[in-house]
Amino acid sequence: MHTDDLNLFMNPASVVLIGASRDKQKLGYGVARNLVESGYDGEIFFVNPHGGELFGRQILTSIDELTNGIELALVVVSAGLVPGTLNACSQKDIKNFIVHTSGFKETGLEGSILEDTCLRIAREKGLRILGPNCIGVIDTHRPIDTTFLPPPMPNKGELAFITQSGALGAAMVDWARGEGIGFSRIVSLGNQLDIDESDMLRLAAEDPSTKSIMMYLESVQDGPKFIREAQSASEIKPVIVLKVGNSDAGKAAAVSHTGALAGGGEAYDAVFRSSRVLRASNTTELFGWAKVLAVTPRPVNNRVAILTNAGGPGVIAADAVEENGLRLARFSSTTENALAQILPKSASIRNPVDMLASATPKTYAECLAVLLEDEFVDMVSLIAPPPPMYSATEIANYIIPIIKRSSKPVLVSFMGSGLVEDAIRQMRQSGIPEFSSPENGISALGALWKYESFRTQDPTALEFLLPTKMQTKVRSSLTQSVSNGNLANPGLVKEILEAYNLPVLPLAFAKSEQAAVNLALEIGYPVVMKIAVEGVSHKSDIGGILINLKTESDIRVGFNELKSRAQRAGLDDAFTGVYLQKMIDSGQEIIVGGVRDQIFGPMIMFGSGGVEVEGLRDFEFSLAPVTRASLEHLFNQTWAGKKLNGFRQQAMRDIPAVEDVLIKISQIMVDFPEINEIEINPLIVAEKGRGVYAVDSRMVVNSAKEKK
Repeated sequence: MHTDDLNLFMNPASVVLIGASRDKQKLGYGVARNLVESGYDGEIFFVNPHGGELFGRQILTSIDELTNGIELALVVVSAGLVPGTLNACSQKDIKNFIVHTSGFKETGLEGSILEDTCLRIAREKGLRILGPNCIGVIDTHRPIDTTFLPPPMPNKGELAFITQSGALGAAMVDWARGEGIGFSRIVSLGNQLDIDESDMLRLAAEDPSTKSIMMYLESVQDGPKFIREAQSASEIKPVIVLKVGNSDAGKAAAVSHTGALAGGGEAYDAVFRSSRVLRASNTTELFGWAKVLAVTPRPVNNRVAILTNAGGPGVIAADAVEENGLRLARFSSTTENALAQILPKSASIRNPVDMLASATPKTYAECLAVLLEDEFVDMVSLIAPPPPMYSATEIANYIIPIIKRSSKPVLVSFMGSGLVEDAIRQMRQSGIPEFSSPENGISALGALWKYESFRTQDPTALEFLLPTKMQTKVRSSLTQSVSNGNLANPGLVKEILEAYNLPVLPLAFAKSEQAAVNLALEIGYPVVMKIAVEGVSHKSDIGGILINLKTESDIRVGFNELKSRAQRAGLDDAFTGVYLQKMIDSGQEIIVGGVRDQIFGPMIMFGSGGVEVEGLRDFEFSLAPVTRASLEHLFNQTWAGKKLNGFRQQAMRDIPAVEDVLIKISQIMVDFPEINEIEINPLIVAEKGRGVYAVDSRMVVNSAKEKK
């Protein structure tokens, strides 16, 4: 469906309400009231088999009485009547529906069957449906209100709000009204039978009245579609999401560490980061960030100046600066000298600036102006607890003109309640964001900077293109070599890694004790011996790895010990021999892996490797294919990545070699949808310029059943 068609949900020339009611206790009355009182100037029709009159309009007794081609239908009939209503409306060439009615899949199996029937009708007739079980939509600029929310309609503003929770939408509208927050439009998605969060995200991105987009998400219907629309929308305007209900479904079935660690939260974090979407952790951040991003100038860097009349709030703000990815600005000598001329000697002229409790409204204004002139200051957090000698309203009156003229963002925190009410009202009337605490203000500055950082990232995918002939060969091997359920045999894993020129440390198989002795001589001591047991992914779980074997005696003893351990684990029938590998005893152990998320598709993981992966939990995920920005995130946000750069007395490691592995693992996941999980753990990273070694690897592929 084209965006122009979806616009009819916000800007229809005519609307019909099926199920209009004169009973003030029914939703059909509330929707009718809001539609009429919203100021909507298009044609309005009401339908109810009982007829009558409502808000000065005749109520038609049948859909058959309608004229053809009405652009939007609002459906408030009982659930069982909805399919018939859709069919009847389609005969009148009505194509777009908002179904407020509940009683569908949210109620169980019977409701799900009914919802499927509605979807089938929509597909057959070419209908578009928002809902069912939704509140409706509001556009304050059109204006139109198709909801049954209590009046008045929300304040006109520049924030769009798309929500998968109707109840939360209703609560947020009421809360926002009290906070002086205005909306451009509000969309309640309901059960998303047809129109989903991605459709409405695209519509909001193209709306000229919307400056910031807020979303409340519990799930995503179509992962690749959401990624496309989010990436496109965030190029135009900020998108802030409050995502709840992170699911760990699927972790229990994972074979690799990568799969076990890739829960719902990690996938969504990776998606939002890749799509340049800001993820809020609560409703305060959701609205605060959106408000700031809609009206505040963009910073050119992340250096923050803090201005206050009390030391405590300044310290609180300073702590929050680092937590939000910002830096305390270091003032120029010119700035410090200017502050010294304004403030008493006992005041602090360094960041945070403490003007002391005696600061006057004029002092606030003069110091703010000085800070904004400093070339080393990119943003200002102004914090004003109730001053003892002056009113907070006077402070607001002095600083508002300076803030409105500034090309740099200034966020104000008026701390308190009754004593600062008038000052807060002044700020809101002036369209300047204000916050009740320093932490919330600094958090919003952090969101400003993060969004600007996103906008400068290069979205180009980093690729390693495998020749077509080699891809065909690998795919053939994938279809033929799956053993042990979905766990690929080591030979297949080795073939794929080598096809991508990944540095696999040779792994040789020995069926007998004597064969193991002979192989050890060929490889050269010391060696590592690993148990070969079908169906066991993590050999260390059953004590199946012996390291630093230096003699023939070590080999013979080791072979028999691993055989005994298999027997003690009840796996004696599955024991087929041992693998031998050259012992690498120098380097940093990391983990690199790929996993196919059920919603969003291929992702990669990077972090600290070895046997304590899940215990340390030092890892990050990114979408595949990777970009330069996603590689930087993986390294910057993990202890493993920081160690690669050298830590204290440790040598710097071969970071380009690690990047090469990440790019190739990413490409494997993109090239072969047959692969569910792939992992190298540990990948041993040698010193700078000396490469990496893939010591152990495993791979999980789709079963024939999963491919269907």
